[in-house]
Amino acid sequence: MASNATRRLCVSGMLIALSIVSVMIVRLPIFPAVSFLEYDPADIFIFLGTFLYGPTVGILLTVATALLQGFTVSASSGVYGVIMHILSTGSYVIVAGITYSRQRTLNGAIISMVLGTAISLIVMFLANLIVTPIFMGVSVEVVWSLMIWILLFNIVKPLINSIITFALYKGVGRLIGLVFMEGVKLGTLVTNSHKETYNRAREMGARLKGGDIVLLEGDLGAGKTVFTKGIARALGVREAVTSPTFNIVKEYDGKIALYHFDMYRLDEDEADSIGLEEYFDKGGICVIEWNKTSIPRANVYKVSIQKLSQNSRQITITKEKSL
Repeated sequence: MASNATRRLCVSGMLIALSIVSVMIVRLPIFPAVSFLEYDPADIFIFLGTFLYGPTVGILLTVATALLQGFTVSASSGVYGVIMHILSTGSYVIVAGITYSRQRTLNGAIISMVLGTAISLIVMFLANLIVTPIFMGVSVEVVWSLMIWILLFNIVKPLINSIITFALYKGVGRLIGLVFMEGVKLGTLVTNSHKETYNRAREMGARLKGGDIVLLEGDLGAGKTVFTKGIARALGVREAVTSPTFNIVKEYDGKIALYHFDMYRLDEDEADSIGLEEYFDKGGICVIEWNKTSIPRANVYKVSIQKLSQNSRQITITKEKSL
C-alpha cells in the first residue's frame, strides 16, 4: 500500500491537473460590463486540497497551479496573472485552511469559507490598487473607476467555488480514502448533542475495515458508549449496544463483527491476560474503552472525547503509528 506521503503527492498532482483542465473547459465573464474578469472553476480543486490536507498543501497547490496555468492556458496574462492568482487564492486557502483545521465541523467549514472569501476580497482590493497599475500600465484612477466590478467579482467567484467545494468535499474525501492518515492528527471537532456525537461516530464506522482497532479515551460520562453505538450502527449491528463494564467484552454481529471491550475494572496484568490478540485476528472491529495494554498493531485509531458542557463534546481522532 502506498505511503500517505506518496498518496498525498499523487492526489495533489491530480488536483493540479484537474484545475488546469477546468480552466480550458470553463471560462465565463460574470459581468458583461467587465468581460475581462472571467469566472473559472480552477480554485475548486485547490480548495478541496486545502480542506483535505491543510493550508500548507493549499498554498503549494496554489503556487503550482498559478505557475502552470499562467504559462499555459492563461499565458496571455503572464506574470501579472500568476501574481494575482497567488494573492487571491493564497490568501483564501491560508485563512480557510487554518480555520477549518481547528474546527472540522459543518459550522467550521462554513465559517472558514466565509472568512476565506472576506480576506481574499481585502487582499484583491489592495492588489488591484498596487499591482495592477504596475503591470497593466493603467492609472490608479482607471482601476478605481472599475473597483465596484472588481470587488463584486472577487466576492462572487470564491463564493461559487466555495459552494461547489462544500458539495464535493465529503464525496471526494471518501473516494480517495483520506479519512485516516498514518500518525497524523485528523483534527478536533466539537459536537453539541448526543445525536451529533453518534452521527460523527457513524461516519467513522462507515470507513473502518475488518481488523481495525479503536481506542476510546474520556472521563466517565464523556460519551464513549454513545460513540460505540454510532460505530455499531454503521457496521449494521441490530441489537442494543450497552457498556460491557461487568462483562469486559461484548460481541455483536453485523456486516462486520464488533467486539466492544471495557477495561475500567482491570489492572494492567489482567488486561494483558484477557486474550485481546485472539479478537484482533478475527477480522472484526475492536472498540476498547479504558485501554491498559500496548497494542503493537497497525490500524489503531485513538478517539479522545472531552466533556465541554452538559451536551457539548470535543472529539479528537488520531491514527496511531504501528510499532
